[in-house]
Amino acid sequence: MPARVANDPHTTMGLSLESSVAPGTLPRLRFGHDYRVRLREVDLAGGGPTLAEADSWMASPAAATPAVPAQGATAYLRFEPVPAPAVVPAQPFGEGASALRLVVRSDAGTDPEGYAVSTAGELAGLGLEPYRPHDDRHVAPPKASFETAERHGMFDAVMAGDGTPPPPARLAEIRDAYRVAAREKGTFDDPTLPGAQVVEIPAGPEGGPEPREARAPARYVVLDTPTVDLPYLPDPLAAAVLLRGLPGTPEEGLRVETAGDVWHRPRPFRLRLAGTGPDGEARTDWDEASRVLTVTLPQATTVRVRLLSVVERTDLMGVLRWCEEELVGDDLDRAVGLIEENRSWLVTPWHELELVHAVQHPLVVPDLEALTGDRGHGRTTFDLAGVVPVDVASTERVELAGSWSEWVDDPDEPAGPDGSTGPRRVSLASTAFVLPMARVLAAPPDQEGSAVSLLDGRRVSFATRPPELGDWTWPPAHEFGDTRHRTVSYAVTAASSFREDFPAAWLSEPGRTSVTGAAVVLDVPSSAVPPPPEVLHAIPTMGWDSSTEGGRVTVTRRGGGVRIWMARGWYASGDGELLGVVVGGAVVAPEVEDYDRISILAADPARRGVVPENLTPELVLGGTTTSPDLRLPGGTGTVRVAGFEPVFDESSQRWYVDVDVDTGAAYQPFLRLSLVRYQPSSLPRCHLSASVLVDILQTLPDRVATVVTSPDDPAARTVTVVGPSYDAVADPDGMRTDPASLARMTVRVQRRDPAVADEELGWVDDETGAVELDVTREGGVATWSGRVGVPTDGAPARLLVLEEERWSTDAGVGDGSGSVARVVYAAHVPVT
Repeated sequence: MPARVANDPHTTMGLSLESSVAPGTLPRLRFGHDYRVRLREVDLAGGGPTLAEADSWMASPAAATPAVPAQGATAYLRFEPVPAPAVVPAQPFGEGASALRLVVRSDAGTDPEGYAVSTAGELAGLGLEPYRPHDDRHVAPPKASFETAERHGMFDAVMAGDGTPPPPARLAEIRDAYRVAAREKGTFDDPTLPGAQVVEIPAGPEGGPEPREARAPARYVVLDTPTVDLPYLPDPLAAAVLLRGLPGTPEEGLRVETAGDVWHRPRPFRLRLAGTGPDGEARTDWDEASRVLTVTLPQATTVRVRLLSVVERTDLMGVLRWCEEELVGDDLDRAVGLIEENRSWLVTPWHELELVHAVQHPLVVPDLEALTGDRGHGRTTFDLAGVVPVDVASTERVELAGSWSEWVDDPDEPAGPDGSTGPRRVSLASTAFVLPMARVLAAPPDQEGSAVSLLDGRRVSFATRPPELGDWTWPPAHEFGDTRHRTVSYAVTAASSFREDFPAAWLSEPGRTSVTGAAVVLDVPSSAVPPPPEVLHAIPTMGWDSSTEGGRVTVTRRGGGVRIWMARGWYASGDGELLGVVVGGAVVAPEVEDYDRISILAADPARRGVVPENLTPELVLGGTTTSPDLRLPGGTGTVRVAGFEPVFDESSQRWYVDVDVDTGAAYQPFLRLSLVRYQPSSLPRCHLSASVLVDILQTLPDRVATVVTSPDDPAARTVTVVGPSYDAVADPDGMRTDPASLARMTVRVQRRDPAVADEELGWVDDETGAVELDVTREGGVATWSGRVGVPTDGAPARLLVLEEERWSTDAGVGDGSGSVARVVYAAHVPVT
């Protein structure tokens, strides 16, 4: 019974007013009924017209009407909308799922059933429930309050209109009605319901510095039963359930009847999301016997469905009456039509269900169909343009990334784990750009060559621009942070649109929810002039070979070599950087503009012999590459460059390059090398650094010494030496050609001194003395030959071949003869 509230006076007079309604005199307030209200005034003493007098006065045509409305009656209407149906979980939510979001999962080449089986073990290892091949929800009519049900007249049959007690025969009916009314407080979130399972959601990580920002633990109830009974009072106006947007259904939607045998026992149904394999089709199937509505979606498909209640008694809705009172013509027809078609949020609001068939990986591998690159002078970026296939539905974004390895030569870096302090090769990678598919879909389609465009609905065309141009509608060019050359392997990675529908642990594992296409290798050229090399010094070098064939021993000295030493800090222009030897044409004169920037090979003016050709690329031996015609920075003429790959010497912490020059028959020519850093992979006018001139030096001539055992005398050897030489020497009085001024070749027999342990110092000359070889000259090449005896006692012995040349000196120098000897060639041949 309603509680009676005391109305004690709080005034000095202590006047208390008491009023009440006579039982059974008030009409029931019901939706759709008409009502009229009138007022009758009385004074404090109760004086005023009686009810009979008031009725008589109201009936008088001349009297004013103290009633609302003045004419007719007012309909009592419902203004509260009919809520959308209740959606109840029939199984625990997986990743990405919620009450209004249903998810099934699969992958390329599988269906949800096979995928559930294949991932069960791994999910168990992560402490997660295995996936199911379908996702289910119970759909039930919406809840209403007791007051709403009463005003719809749902309990009128058991309510006496005059307030008198009911007869005993109706007590059972009233008790049943009370039990129905008591369900007002019922809810599907009740763990005591049949088949209820409570799912705990653990507390989440802290989201900020305050502990209260951590997500508190939560719970929800799952009813894993074929069907459910309503634990609450259903809304009497919810006649059915309407779903709009299901595949294969009419535009007006699919209606599912929920009415039961009595108003408070409607029939909920089960909504099931299933998935097909790669070639399946979307469809909707209704099974009346099991009351299951199955929606089947192909892979990477998302469907949004409006779920709402159907209201047939729209005449009870106050919003409709307002429209009829305020609108006219087409506006009225449109408003009434929306309400009657259950499309008005003010009458029948809806839930939006999201049905998702998620795939772990995008369904198309993003193998680049085309990729080109371009770089501007001085820029640290690299422009890219290409086309990549995608599956739009299953791809959330595409990422173009590059990976490469390069040499780093920094003398200030600490030693590596192995103690090495030299250059090291590092592997690097960076992302050129990330392109969301939403941006692709927003761009004009089928416009290849533009910033972004979707071609044929299945290929993404892209082109980048440097950020410094300020056009942010284009994807940014790949930023490297320097102008160096590198060879980059580019690949596109497509990320799944459904990453939130899979375990969070997978997000940190590369490739778990993404797929990477085949790589395309591009050469990123150097875009700036490199700094000149830091040359320390250069020295002549020689190479030795020996061979034995029968009784012939041949010892060869290769001359024409130069070793160039350089300081640390190589690879300034990137991988592939070479030391370049700058050469000009076959004829170079001092008047040529680039004469001071090219290498020069010239004859020794103190020796008369063959004049060498000027250096050409063909005469510079041992290089790894020869450039086409190039220009030096600041130069106007063209030059050619022979490139050499430097070698690092760990012991001295320096770089060196060995250059061999073909000097032909020239004897000890003067060589002035012009050196540059040379980057073969560069933009035009960026290949060469400024040149550095090396101090002039002389190269050594080739020599081939042959020792042949005489067939008729085992104790005799024939010695022959061949190589470039000269036939005159400069002297203050002119050119001297006498034999005493020319080179002299001698042969000595040496024996091993057992008292000296050193292998090189333990040889002494035999008492037989030196034998001078005879010489003949032709075309700048000298041939020395002669015969020498050797010991036959079996003791270790060798022949020492020496070449000496004479140099004029001032009086009193040396032995006083006016010249001194200098050894310019020495070779030894074992006597066997």
